[in-house]
Amino acid sequence: MNTTDVRTTQLLRELPDCVLVLTGAGEVLWGNRAAERLFGRSLRESIGYVSLELVHPDDLELVLRSFESVRRKDVGTLIEVRVRTPSGWRLLEVLGAPVEWAEAPDAVLFCMRDLTDRRRFEVARNKDATFRTVVHSSPDLTILLSESGVVESVSGAFSRILGHDPELIEGRSLAGFVVADDQPVFLDALQTAARGATASNPLRVRIRLPRYEDSQPVPFEFAFVNLLDDPSVGGFVISARDITERTMLERELVAHATTAGKLLASLTSREREIMELLDETSSASQIARTLTLSTRTVESHLANAYRKLGVRSRTAAIAEFGRLTRAAAGVPPDGG
Repeated sequence: MNTTDVRTTQLLRELPDCVLVLTGAGEVLWGNRAAERLFGRSLRESIGYVSLELVHPDDLELVLRSFESVRRKDVGTLIEVRVRTPSGWRLLEVLGAPVEWAEAPDAVLFCMRDLTDRRRFEVARNKDATFRTVVHSSPDLTILLSESGVVESVSGAFSRILGHDPELIEGRSLAGFVVADDQPVFLDALQTAARGATASNPLRVRIRLPRYEDSQPVPFEFAFVNLLDDPSVGGFVISARDITERTMLERELVAHATTAGKLLASLTSREREIMELLDETSSASQIARTLTLSTRTVESHLANAYRKLGVRSRTAAIAEFGRLTRAAAGVPPDGG
């Protein structure tokens, strides 16, 4: 190693910001003294350690996507990541660049600056900083679109839910990222929102977005708010909530309603009429008088209804008929 290389290594070693060189799998190849102090581990015991284990679970997808994208650039995109240290979780500003001189062919050099104390100061004294932190940590997607539909920024949930590097979509038309079958719906919603969509009365539509390396897209409920006339925004703000569970529930309710409808349809009109009058206190003779039928006829209809419903007792018949009626009407099993 020549004098210049020695001085460069010493300079990197003494930099106040953390410097780590990692393999594509996140294993530590080299780190400076600032990194040793931050993570409480010497370089010797850190060699080969998988650094991804220290990343906050909510930020892991963002880091993985950044690992992939930075190797295709001269310098990566600046990101903020939470990592575990001996003193607790710290917020780091991370900038990466591929390095060809490292031992591993896919190695990346990361320069990291600890923002924790500064961000706490900003949050404590600056409402704007507090709001940015809240939006970044929200479980829902927040997307800022230009008037033409180009993505200007997305919140952290974009990586947590969909697994994509935000750089994949920022600066591009959101329509091109929407699942093909939903693109007409999205474009129509954008045009409608341009004519008016307020925070108190947003435009709501269902749109599916693709998940990273997954054929199953994620359904969202998009809420468009038109802030084109707001000089501080000049675009559309979209709040998008993951409705996967709701969509599954709706499908289940439709399936239950279909099955229940078929079972109820197997009852004759007279059998349904009698079942509607049946309760724990009514007798066959009372129902017969109400419908001007013979008791034997009512009992025959009840026997047929019990058989079709797959029950053997009055209590079970009442419960099953009520359940099927509610299911056919689309009422969830818990009545909610």
